[in-house]
Amino acid sequence: MVRGVAIGLAALSSWLLGMF
Repeated sequence: MVRGVAIGLAALSSWLLGMF
């Protein structure tokens, strides 16, 4: 569960960085 959250945060952060 924690691993899934960490992967989700990493994907979200990379997606947000890709927008800018």
